[in-house]
Amino acid sequence: EIAGEKAGIIKRGVPVVTGALHPEAMEVVARTARTLGARVYRVLPGDGPEGTAHYSPGGVSGAGTTFDYEGFRWSLSGVRISMLGGHQIRNASLALGVAEILGEDLGMHPSPVLEGLRSARWPGRVEAVSDHPLVILDGAHNPSGARVLARSVAELFSGRTIHSVVGMMGDKDANAMLENLAGSINGRVIATRPPLPRAKPEEELGAAARSILTSAQSVAVQSDPEVAVDEILAHCDPSDVLIIWGSLYLVGAVRGRWIPAGSD
Repeated sequence: EIAGEKAGIIKRGVPVVTGALHPEAMEVVARTARTLGARVYRVLPGDGPEGTAHYSPGGVSGAGTTFDYEGFRWSLSGVRISMLGGHQIRNASLALGVAEILGEDLGMHPSPVLEGLRSARWPGRVEAVSDHPLVILDGAHNPSGARVLARSVAELFSGRTIHSVVGMMGDKDANAMLENLAGSINGRVIATRPPLPRAKPEEELGAAARSILTSAQSVAVQSDPEVAVDEILAHCDPSDVLIIWGSLYLVGAVRGRWIPAGSD
């Protein structure tokens, strides 16, 4: 049903570029495209079948993520984006596919496209702000956002110690959000509160974290987000990862220690 709604954007005779879709959804897109005489181009992970573009993740650091892209015309290795997460690699690869199709008649060169990908930023969404330890800010503030964050952690930081500073607003479903990260966080956790009156009390959030984040080394509470970050960093090894998440208000409260206000 959702694919049918999305496929409404397909225009007669205009190329369609799509990423990996569930087979039933892909059939809807393909059927609509056939009806309208629109050729479908697919951008897929791994080694895609002939006639498709495909991509594979590379490395990750505070500077961003790299991946390789084997496209319809372009063959690019070490493509760099400033954003982190497998979903951003998928998004960037899809953008490359679109640029290739658009650029075929325009004589477009990949260089300005690659520069655009390098310079694109999304503050507070799986944003790396420091290395050694790697510090990630993510404003995920609902269960679906927490699922995306958990998926990114699994894809990018497997085998590393993951610490967490978490704070949420009072109307959020803390249990559902924490459950998404339960399999990812294996280091220290500090529950804090964003600096707003309607923030969830850190003691309440800490109790939920103790019950749900059973893989964590420890769970503590600290009302001041800056102090919470200091306390975690004091126990981090250079190879560890610290994720600060749960609210854009929390991210905003601590981001200035790494990114000066107005620098974006």
